[in-house]
Amino acid sequence: MRRSVSSILLAIVLAAASLAACQPDGSRPALNLDQARQVTAEFQGQSFVPPPRSITDITAILDQQRPDAARIADLSSMADAPPPPGLAGAGLAEFLWRRSMAAQELGRANQRRDDAKAGYEAAVGAGLEGRTLGRYLRQWAVAEQHAGNRRASIDLFTRSVEVTDSPIQRIQSLQSMVQSLTLFG
Repeated sequence: MRRSVSSILLAIVLAAASLAACQPDGSRPALNLDQARQVTAEFQGQSFVPPPRSITDITAILDQQRPDAARIADLSSMADAPPPPGLAGAGLAEFLWRRSMAAQELGRANQRRDDAKAGYEAAVGAGLEGRTLGRYLRQWAVAEQHAGNRRASIDLFTRSVEVTDSPIQRIQSLQSMVQSLTLFG
């Protein structure tokens, strides 16, 4: 309980520090009128590109942005691959973590969440702890967050703060927890 309270207080402090960083610091003086005219003159040399006007223009732009078929094939084979026979413990946890990341890039939210959870469970079964276990727990929490499971993601971020021994991972988990609280109200 005491650790949860300190985690929440740390999240509040981080949120306040983030908001304070957005305030103007006064280190850059405002431009005087001559400097503003000079900056404006520099921008006048740039040309304006109007937005696309028709569906043909839009489809032409989209056709230029085609995804890399070879990369998608690699990600699909990685996301669809079954665990190698006899793989267990830390090796299985790492395999499931990588498969979860491939599923994320392909937009497979349910597979991502399931693989991240299974990877965490394999890491616990292997006796992993500290920052390694925190990494798997945080991956699962992010997967829950992206799936829209607010309560689960916040609980998992809280657990990852308690589990990890890395101050950087604690801060990352607290930032993600604040983001979840902000996104989901």
